[in-house]
Amino acid sequence: MLAGLLVAGCGTAPTVPSATKTPSPSSPSINLAAPGAASAAVSQLVAQTHGNPVIRITVTTTDATLTYVQDDQAITLDWDGGQVTPVDSGITYVDQQPFDPSDFNLRDIGSLFAQASAVAGSSAQQELQINEYNQGKVLMTVTTSPESQTIFFRPDGTMINAISFTTVAGITEAMADTTGDGAQVIQIGIDATQFWADVRVSPTEIEHRVRPAKLPEYTVVRKATTKDETFAPSQVEPAVVAHLMATLPAQLASPTSSISMVMDMRSNLGFPTMRFTVGLTTVVYSPSGNDITQQLH
Repeated sequence: MLAGLLVAGCGTAPTVPSATKTPSPSSPSINLAAPGAASAAVSQLVAQTHGNPVIRITVTTTDATLTYVQDDQAITLDWDGGQVTPVDSGITYVDQQPFDPSDFNLRDIGSLFAQASAVAGSSAQQELQINEYNQGKVLMTVTTSPESQTIFFRPDGTMINAISFTTVAGITEAMADTTGDGAQVIQIGIDATQFWADVRVSPTEIEHRVRPAKLPEYTVVRKATTKDETFAPSQVEPAVVAHLMATLPAQLASPTSSISMVMDMRSNLGFPTMRFTVGLTTVVYSPSGNDITQQLH
């Protein structure tokens, strides 16, 4: 896993120190936040990698770096005013996930910086980084110096929002992050802090995919065998789930109690059921939102 960048699911990614270099006062000033400028600078850097795998990119409004691997050594190149030079970054190669820079939307990093500033409340010395986040997943982040809040972006440039699991938007985003590949799931679960889905990937392995409320999705693979029946994530209705998560505590006369939900096929009804637990009370609902608790007793 990625050393020095982020341990899976342990919080926001710490800032990796930028490459050190000798200032070039004579370099022409180019604003990389302008549309098209960052992607052009990164293309210049990529051209100097000789086809070797890329493991890290950073971009500020004035400077860009790219780290690639050659003969198991990390080599960092710096772009400044159109000139590309090697620099000492202090980065060590420890099996970081390589990626194709062209898969990342760098056409307008000024827009990414603006979105990040609106959420983090700071635009001081913003830096965009692309590197591995967890289990081979590579994401973009925007950080500030001094550090305020790390803001995450998907490769297409959409922000990974802080979400609520009592809203349709929150449930929809969490599902897209964990079950967007359409894989059949064994269970889906929600509590106040996270949405998760279990997917069987082999007879002896299950992927536990977790979308925290305030962080990107991460995956933990665990050894396990199960014959539990799977179901399609498309059977989940975000509007129904969000409504029940928001209203059941009050309906069950326990408005201050925490609520959680597990959806699976254990009831043997031919469709998945949702078990909501509020305090010490558990009720069961169909995917369309019908209370079927009494039917199961």
